[in-house]
Amino acid sequence: MEAAVSTIWWIGIVVGYLAVPVVVVLLVRVLRAALKIEYYARVTRASSQKIASHLELVPVLNITEQGLIGANALANEVAIGAEALTALLARRAGGTR
Repeated sequence: MEAAVSTIWWIGIVVGYLAVPVVVVLLVRVLRAALKIEYYARVTRASSQKIASHLELVPVLNITEQGLIGANALANEVAIGAEALTALLARRAGGTR
């Protein structure tokens, strides 16, 4: 009986010595993965904050777009007026317009 207990005890010691390095390696890999996740989370957060700061300017761009639409309409009216003035001056000068 004592030999069986001793054998089981030695088998447990050997398995323990073999299992400890495996567990340590697995824990180190988990720690490295967690650190990478933390790093990428920080980088993603910084990028997201920059994107959010750029998105704050969208309403200003909408106002600018409305101003440009108005300026374009004004430019079209000026062009129509210039064509009418050109035609009037051509008629007064004896041209064919």
